[in-house]
Amino acid sequence: MSLLALLIAAQITNVADAQDEKHPLEIDVEATWLHLRSDTTIARERSSASGIQLGDELQQTRKLDAVELRLAMGLWH
Repeated sequence: MSLLALLIAAQITNVADAQDEKHPLEIDVEATWLHLRSDTTIARERSSASGIQLGDELQQTRKLDAVELRLAMGLWH
């Protein structure tokens, strides 16, 4: 669990910095591909002689593909 927190913190604290006079400008470009998928099923209760039964009414799959772009620039003094 602490490794996951460390990886998340490392992503948040990524900073473009120009550290010395020889390299007065630093530009960081990053592209990340994100894929999310969620499956949903809505069920309905039905009364029968043997009791309540669940029947599937609706099934949905949602897919999201995205490219996240990041541009960071650092200047020396």
